[in-house]
This record gives sequence, structure tokens and C-alpha cells, in this order.
Amino acid sequence: MNVRKTVRLLTAVPLCLAICLPVACKNKQRGGSSGRGGRGDGYKYVASASAQETAEKFARAWKSRDFAAAKELFSPELKDRYDERKLKDLIVGPPNHEHKDVEISTARQISENRLEFTLRLTILSKGIISDRKQTEEWNIELVRYNSKWLVDYIPVPRQVVPTG
Repeated sequence: MNVRKTVRLLTAVPLCLAICLPVACKNKQRGGSSGRGGRGDGYKYVASASAQETAEKFARAWKSRDFAAAKELFSPELKDRYDERKLKDLIVGPPNHEHKDVEISTARQISENRLEFTLRLTILSKGIISDRKQTEEWNIELVRYNSKWLVDYIPVPRQVVPTG
């Protein structure tokens, strides 16, 4: 390698690092992957405090099996989309299930007024002979409705086990 090429290379490397490194670090902090209906660019979205609070309230309502608290967080469209009994069965669950824990992921922005959170739900199914612990993942979507974040999508199965 001649001297000119070496000088150009040594000059170009710091310049490239000065431009590329901040962008790479910023992208790494955002992380994530595209989810259902997501932006597809792999960026996570830092939810506003009110959106995060709504997701946490919903998670607490699920964990405590409090349908009334969960229902307050539902958008009018979600309430219209499903029968109330089906939604209640989903939140309350079967009588032999104990909702042990719930974890909430970072929000993913779907659109300006729509966010997606992934909830990791831990359920203890009490059996006659033994108990079984299982984990489910739910993607829920929040929509900004009249300047308030509400739950607009939850994974309602076609057939839900009745709560008794």
C-alpha cells in the first residue's frame, strides 16, 4: 500500500466513525422487532406516561381478575366488537386458574395514535393431582381516544372457557 492510500484511509476511518457510530448506537438503544401491524422498521417506541399507565392498569386488572377495572380501559370499538361475556371470560379466566404474574414489554408504535404492548402472563392451573404453571403472550393495542389511551385490541379467542 502506498503512502497516499494509507493517509486517505487513516483520514477516512475517524470521519466514518464520527458519522456512523452515533447512528448505530441510537438504533441499538431503540432495538425491537416489528410486531402485528407494526412499523416494520424494528424501532421500539417509548410510550407516554399515560399510555404506559393504561397498559399497567390493564395488566393489574388481568392479574387481579378484575373485569370492572379492565372494562373501564376498553375503547368503545372493542366493547362493540365482542360480547361482554366473552371479554369477561378472557379477563377473569376459568375458576381453576390463578393469575400469578404479568410483565409488560416496551411499546411499539403502530401509528401516531396506536401502540402495541406485549404482555407475558403467568398462569397457575390448579389440577386435581398437580398444578401446572404456564406462560402466555398477548399483544394488546392501545389507541388514543379523545386524548386518553384505551385498550382497543386484545387477543379474544373464538372459544373461551366459561368462568362458572
